[in-house]
Amino acid sequence: MKTKLVLACFVCTVFATSTFAQENSSKTGTANVKRFDYGITREKLLQTKTVEDLLDGFPINEWEVISYKLTIITKGLDPAEFESNNNQFTDAMKEKIKLIQAGSLIYIEYVKGKLKNSHDGSSTRSFPPASYVLVEK
Repeated sequence: MKTKLVLACFVCTVFATSTFAQENSSKTGTANVKRFDYGITREKLLQTKTVEDLLDGFPINEWEVISYKLTIITKGLDPAEFESNNNQFTDAMKEKIKLIQAGSLIYIEYVKGKLKNSHDGSSTRSFPPASYVLVEK
């Protein structure tokens, strides 16, 4: 009797958990789900002059990026993390981009910028991150 009760509780718990997970996985915009709305080709990434061109809504006329972190996640490999202290890809970033496979996730995060007319660097702020999926042409 005790075994049947434990088994019944276990089955109910598994059923409830799987139902909850299915209902919540179909929702968009939840805090735990990162959506990648932008696919980008390797060529586009490598031809990008400045990282500002990859940041949606970046006020390019007034601000410039002074630092950011690039993270590349490829299935089956450890994440590759790079930092830049300007608004361009470093040589190491470019080399990694040349090697990654389609489906790799690309994050541009911890973006810091300064006003273009600010000479003392006192007018700095953070900007929202961007994320892409590497696609084939």
